[in-house]
Amino acid sequence: MRTTIVPLFFAATLAGCPGPVSSDAGADIPRLMGRVSPINLSPTVTFEGTRRFVGALGPAMGEDDLSAAVPAAPAGSGVVIEQHVCTRIRCVFVARIDDTQPNRGAAISEPSAAVPVDIRISGSMFDYTARLNVVPADTADAVTMGTGEITGEAVYSSLTLPAGATLRATMQEQPVRIAVLGAVQLQGRVDLSPSATRPGAGGHAGGTAPMGDGQGPSAGLGNAGAGGGGGHATAGAAGMAAAGAPGGAGGAVSTRRRLDGGSGGGAGGGAAGGHGGGAFLLAGFHTMDLTGARFVLTGAAGQGSAGGGAGGMLLLAGEVSGAFAADVRGGAGGTAAGAVGGAGGNGRVRIEGNAGTATLEGATVERGPRFDLASVVPIVRDAQVSLRGSAAPGARVRVDGTRLDATAFTSTVVADASGAWTASVRLPEGVVQIMLTDVTDPMMPLVGMHGTRIVVRGDAGARTIAGGAIDIAYLPVDG
Repeated sequence: MRTTIVPLFFAATLAGCPGPVSSDAGADIPRLMGRVSPINLSPTVTFEGTRRFVGALGPAMGEDDLSAAVPAAPAGSGVVIEQHVCTRIRCVFVARIDDTQPNRGAAISEPSAAVPVDIRISGSMFDYTARLNVVPADTADAVTMGTGEITGEAVYSSLTLPAGATLRATMQEQPVRIAVLGAVQLQGRVDLSPSATRPGAGGHAGGTAPMGDGQGPSAGLGNAGAGGGGGHATAGAAGMAAAGAPGGAGGAVSTRRRLDGGSGGGAGGGAAGGHGGGAFLLAGFHTMDLTGARFVLTGAAGQGSAGGGAGGMLLLAGEVSGAFAADVRGGAGGTAAGAVGGAGGNGRVRIEGNAGTATLEGATVERGPRFDLASVVPIVRDAQVSLRGSAAPGARVRVDGTRLDATAFTSTVVADASGAWTASVRLPEGVVQIMLTDVTDPMMPLVGMHGTRIVVRGDAGARTIAGGAIDIAYLPVDG
């Protein structure tokens, strides 16, 4: 089901259960009486559909011993504990959170919709419970998305779009950002090209007649004779008025590296400029099969002799399989009465992960930072670990670790000539959330979306996808 942006690290929430009886009652009496004591769990919130949740339980009470304990979740809860390591006072575990709840029709569910799941664990003396709150996430397909018009931000447990189905987004100003925690099967078409009256979602409008400038960071300029094309990854072309007279200037190459659509073309010859193509993020945290998928984020052609809109932006994060196509070409300049509007510049395709096999029209691939997930060990007994990954050659990658929303470490590394990077960091005890940020341009840092789970932030009604992350639990040998 769809979800709201939810901070995944919270202060531990304890199940409201009575504590143990006094020590003079005997070590076995609390268990025999059926009493269960609360124990700390960190983190306490996760999304339904998460493929790798890492949690820490502890400390145990008094002289109790958890070294032989086995964390367990109720059957049918969707929480499947796949791995655990315990010491005398603490346990850490890795779980899969299956999708077991019906769709709710919410793009990002509120935390108040979370379903509580009690994690049970037994020490040598006492039984314990901790509350894990599982936030619903819809399964998404061409049926559950209704008309196929997609808006805003969404977190899904899975996404299926068969061949022949189309998703569109033209009814909003912001880019479309979709995170999928489970499997992605996308063989259809995602179309964020402009309509006749609006730019693609996240794109910028063309100039209004008779000679208005386009909108956006690299807009084409309007001109009575011919408008200039909007710019993006490449510059828009200048317009050429009748008899060779200069027209409106084209938009420059955009230095705005965040998720953003194409700039609009300038009006010309009394007609409106072309709108820019939209911007679309698809982040997958399990498998993404894009065999046969086609992403269309083209700019619109200018009317009359107006400039064309620039192409938009596609950002794919995750492990991609299959051959897909993406079209981010700028729109053509209009031609009228011997005047020619400037063509819009081409857009961007950025991939944070492996690219699969891509056929690109109007763009080359930009490489964003990614983790080498095969090398990530979710439970470690040594605080010093080496994190590996890849990025564009020469890229500066910042590796940030947080525990309970407090900074645990920050390390900035530079990718070598092959794009590989390694960061040696020291973990604090407990579960650490680790995220990547591209800081090649320190004035425009780009938070990475690659990882094994989504990070969401914001207040109720204003949730936003903040990035991707991995989790690693450090459990000292003597902890």
